[in-house]
Amino acid sequence: MEFVEKLELRNKCIDELTDFVQGGSDITALLVLGDDSTESLSVNVAIVVNDVENVRKTYGRVHYFISNEMDFESKKTLRREDNFALIEYNLESGITLTALVCTCSELFDAPWWRCVFDTTGEACEAMNEANRVEEDKLADEPSDEPEEEIDEFEDDIIEEEEEADEEPIFEIVPDPEEPPAPVEEEPEQEEEESEEDAYWRFVSDNVRSAKHAIASGSYIRATEIINTLRKMLIELICVRNGITENFERSIDFVECEEKNLLVKTYPNGTDKTSLISALAVETELFDRLA
Repeated sequence: MEFVEKLELRNKCIDELTDFVQGGSDITALLVLGDDSTESLSVNVAIVVNDVENVRKTYGRVHYFISNEMDFESKKTLRREDNFALIEYNLESGITLTALVCTCSELFDAPWWRCVFDTTGEACEAMNEANRVEEDKLADEPSDEPEEEIDEFEDDIIEEEEEADEEPIFEIVPDPEEPPAPVEEEPEQEEEESEEDAYWRFVSDNVRSAKHAIASGSYIRATEIINTLRKMLIELICVRNGITENFERSIDFVECEEKNLLVKTYPNGTDKTSLISALAVETELFDRLA
């Protein structure tokens, strides 16, 4: 893949993420971070929120967006705490996207950084201004420096030196040492997925399956997936409101904005427009409840 193609994929990834996070009222800044080894297909971003209480919710929204709109192949949680989330996504485009969701107090300095937007200016103040750049510094960017030309005079000197070396040069190579006995390496233990991550991954997979079913005309299958997601939403809304059992019987008596939106998750029919509308409301509800 040519560098220009890689750069287009990189810019598209950053632009899509920017368009999404700028719509979040809790998100105040988006920074692109890098070092001397950062290449065009490696995108590192810091998504800064206004309050530590919004880190978890924002991470949920960002994860849904990347899962459903940016087509990721795999995800790896590098660090996850109440005030800090660092997730690595491998996208189908070949981009490795590492997303940091945190407050300004959790930002760490980088060898270079670029501000995409900062509504309050606090994120830029938290970074080292000396390392700020206007364009990403990429290790695989081709150099503009012309190759050094060797003139004919230098060619003649090189040929004369080669002809002067009449005797072959032999290097003394020591006897090879016996290889050490093989050491059996213990297999690396894969990071265990938490119950919460497994839950949200299940939701994300079902949202994606519903979208594919609608796109392919499998409307009955899409309806069944939407029904499954609605049951999960009913349980989630009840739990958020202190109800721990009999969810389907209790949901009518819960007073909250999310329950009012739940009514819109029932499709008016099994046509494409109705299913897309219902699925969109369900996705919005999961975003709110993440």
